[in-house]
Amino acid sequence: MVTSSLAEHQGKDMAKAAVVEALTPICVEQYLQDPNKVERLEALKEKSSYQRDDYVAEIGWATMAGAESPVRGVADACAKLILESAE
Repeated sequence: MVTSSLAEHQGKDMAKAAVVEALTPICVEQYLQDPNKVERLEALKEKSSYQRDDYVAEIGWATMAGAESPVRGVADACAKLILESAE
């Protein structure tokens, strides 16, 4: 039996995951449109795994149009996808 609070918690987690999944390709596209992407990719590769999401967020790739800050989780997923595609 699932309690209503557990169902609500699971629903919120699923919604957050869906948002990250939907926005990550936009973040990658913003990376691809960056005129300094080659240098920034090299800098991203040099970062430790726990610093990469901060770097992507700092550059602005994970901030969506009209937003003031990145959506939580998008920068990390974006960094992983960029690095995977660069291999």
